Amino acid sequence: KPEEIKEDPIYVLIVGNSFTCHTEGKTVYTVEEPLEELAKASGHNLQVTTLSHGGAKLRYYAGQSDSYFSYCRELMQLLLSQSWDYIIFQEHTTVPIEEFDTHMYPAVETLLQMTKQSQPQATPLLYMTAGYENGQTVNVNGVPKVLTTAEHQLYTAAANKTLENKLGIEVVPVGMHSIRVNKLYPEIKMVSSDSKHPSFAG
Repeated sequence: KPEEIKEDPIYVLIVGNSFTCHTEGKTVYTVEEPLEELAKASGHNLQVTTLSHGGAKLRYYAGQSDSYFSYCRELMQLLLSQSWDYIIFQEHTTVPIEEFDTHMYPAVETLLQMTKQSQPQATPLLYMTAGYENGQTVNVNGVPKVLTTAEHQLYTAAANKTLENKLGIEVVPVGMHSIRVNKLYPEIKMVSSDSKHPSFAG
C-alpha cells in the first residue's frame, strides 16, 4: 500500500478551456488527474479544480465580454469560495498570436487584479498551450498564415514571455515541453486526432 502523504493539501484552480479539459467520445481529457498523480508521486498533495468552457478566452473570465459574462461570475464564485494556493490561467491557443494587444494583455492584467483583491495569498500562473500541429492556419498581424508547430509555439512563447516580463506573472511553459517531447520521443502522440487538442499523453 502506498504511503499516505501527510502534507497539507495544495489547492490549485485552473481557469481555461478545452485545452485543460475536454471530452472526445466517452473519454474526458483533463489536466486535473495527471497533475494530481504527478504531484503525489513527488510526495505532494495537490487538490486541483478546473473551470473550463470549450473555446473560452481569458477575456470572458475577466468580464470583458457581455456575451460570456456568466464565465466571469463562475470565476468570482470560485475565487470567493475558498483559499487557493495557485491560480493558473490558460488562454485560447490563437489569442496570443491574433489578439495579444487587444484581448490577451488586458484580460491577464484584469485577472491579476481580481486575484490580488480576492486571493492575495495565491500565486497566479500563466499556462502556455502547445502550438497546433503543422499546417494549421492562424492570423499573424491580420494575415492568414499556415504555421508549423514550431512557428506557432514560437509566437505563443513570445507573447507569454512578454506578459511575464511586463506583468510579473510566471509562465508554465507547457507548450515548450510538448515540443521537446515531440523531438525526443516522436513515438509519443502529444496531440489528438483533431491536430489541436492535447492527447492523454499531452
